[in-house]
Amino acid sequence: SILAAHTNIMVSHFDAWAKQLGCTRQFKNGESESNEDLGERLLLRLQNGCEDTEKYKAILIDEAQDFAPSWFKCALEALTDRDNDDLLIVGDDNQKVFGGKKFPSWKSLGINIIGRSKKFEINYRNTRNILGLAQLFSNHDSLDQDDDSGLQIIPVDLSKSKRNSNFNPVFIECKNRREEIYTIVKQIKELLKNQKWQGKKISPIEANNIGILYRHSTAISKLF
Repeated sequence: SILAAHTNIMVSHFDAWAKQLGCTRQFKNGESESNEDLGERLLLRLQNGCEDTEKYKAILIDEAQDFAPSWFKCALEALTDRDNDDLLIVGDDNQKVFGGKKFPSWKSLGINIIGRSKKFEINYRNTRNILGLAQLFSNHDSLDQDDDSGLQIIPVDLSKSKRNSNFNPVFIECKNRREEIYTIVKQIKELLKNQKWQGKKISPIEANNIGILYRHSTAISKLF
């Protein structure tokens, strides 16, 4: 919406771009085709010459950790000059949501990043309090890889955070999903009713300022 006035800039997720070019994601027996297969079909269309082949002078790919290898190849085909135009790829393998397929190197995709990559180490998003808990679950794999080895995991490091909070996240272990749900409900009722949290006075919290994050809705819907 911010860029809507700029008619020479297009903002889209991959499925919408593919659909615009005639490659709608296919379903068979209720199963969706893989991201890689969708990308391969679009790649063939771009290689054969379509309206977006060699069209863009610059492409920014955000959340690249969820991209299939063929999706990056599609982006290259959409550049007017893949060797000289701008292709900016931003991602963190530690934030992978959809399980993007691994690839051996950027070079294997036709992308040269040697001497062009940069790691952003300062964390502006999370407080040290949150990172302290996240550190218990983070991936501790070695990062001794060269620049060309694909997306890398950015380690959780408290010293890199610029923010702190008066409150710590609370981790509550439950025996099963039902106990987990009722524990959440109990916590929310306390937040709505009380003006204290972790023994500290807080401002009243409105219901629309409380969020519940969960993977699937089935367990919730069965109880309420």
